[in-house]
Amino acid sequence: MRYENHSLTTPCVQTSGSSNQIRQVTWRDLVLAWCLWVPLAGVFATSAAAVEAAQKSAQQNDGQLTDEQWLDVMKSLDFTTLADRRYVQGMHSIVIDESAPASTRRMAAHTLGRVGEPAAVVIPDLIEIVQNPGENDLVTRLWALKALSLFGIVAEEATPTIAGIVLDETMPFQIRVNAMDALGRVGRQHQQTIPTLLRVLRSQPKSDSTSAKQLRMAVAEALWYLGPDAAVALPDLIQATRAPWSPLRLAAVTTIGEIGPQSEIAISILVDIVLFDEAGEVREAAADAMGNIGQASISALNQLIDDPDPEVQKLAIRAIRNLQSSPVLTTLLEQQFSSENPLTRVLAAEALLLNQPGHEKAIGVLAVELGNEERRVRVTAYSALLKNLGSLDKKRNLLIDHINSPETPAQSRSAAQRLLRKLEMMDANSSEESTF
Repeated sequence: MRYENHSLTTPCVQTSGSSNQIRQVTWRDLVLAWCLWVPLAGVFATSAAAVEAAQKSAQQNDGQLTDEQWLDVMKSLDFTTLADRRYVQGMHSIVIDESAPASTRRMAAHTLGRVGEPAAVVIPDLIEIVQNPGENDLVTRLWALKALSLFGIVAEEATPTIAGIVLDETMPFQIRVNAMDALGRVGRQHQQTIPTLLRVLRSQPKSDSTSAKQLRMAVAEALWYLGPDAAVALPDLIQATRAPWSPLRLAAVTTIGEIGPQSEIAISILVDIVLFDEAGEVREAAADAMGNIGQASISALNQLIDDPDPEVQKLAIRAIRNLQSSPVLTTLLEQQFSSENPLTRVLAAEALLLNQPGHEKAIGVLAVELGNEERRVRVTAYSALLKNLGSLDKKRNLLIDHINSPETPAQSRSAAQRLLRKLEMMDANSSEESTF
């Protein structure tokens, strides 16, 4: 065993690898206190079964817990509680115990990663496990990399080791992909991260296999974690948007959007994607990216929103939803109220209400469209009005007229009636409050 001298306050009993292995918890007082605190104070979100198991262990085994009981502890207590030094020591001992069940080691490592900085003592051992995983190296490396990624920037010291795995072409594909994700999470501020990722993105794959494509996609996704700091990778990401494989295009476009305003140089490319990409999810990501880029996208969105294709209009409005309100955007959206496409009218009104709650013209458009023949238009209009119920009072007569009109479809009349009832309930509640 690699860590023969590791212990808690006193040595951890190391017997067989069975799931019932007994582990000495020398902080017995903490275990007993935990068993008493939970039912009395309700401080920890835990199950009765876990409490009972810990009670039995403390009473029958002189403060020792089996691996199964450790699993209950890790599942039952919140991460703030598990950040206690004594819990951290117990889970740490499991992580480095090669005779422990793999599932228990994995859960202990991932729990420590979620605990974060209070559990940082385990990071050097996780790095060692990644480098020398022992038996079942694929599975062990995977859970150790995942644990490091959960630590995030706290585990920055692992960056060189993880970067080495990313570049090691002899490593299994699955390990390299997971290492890229971990590198993006732990190495966000490390100078080695971007050069490592770009080296893979720029490399010429030896084959056109799915695994080769997924490696490049994993790079684009890892760069997403870096946000604006990934701006140096924009030329490579733009190049990746031209890839024939749509998942890679999607990852590249999404990361371009996450970089934010610095991605202004990509706007023309994003416009082309909105207009011509064959994958709907990539087109949507391009619209979202334009919204994240900000005001620099307005001119391009002005052109897209006037496109004769209703789908392009919809995507332009989707982008505008992410932009800060401005007179230019208000005018742009109001112009769509006269669109021949009812869904465009409704989406424009909905987007305008996001930035300007109570906008009367927008509410009027939505109220009228409650009677539209298309179900999607009616549902979108109803949902938007429901979110702006407080501003709907001035349009109450529109709802009443809609309900009374013989031309109103039954479903639309029902929707208008529901909204009117909700308004009446608001009035009643307001009246009750005013009496106090």
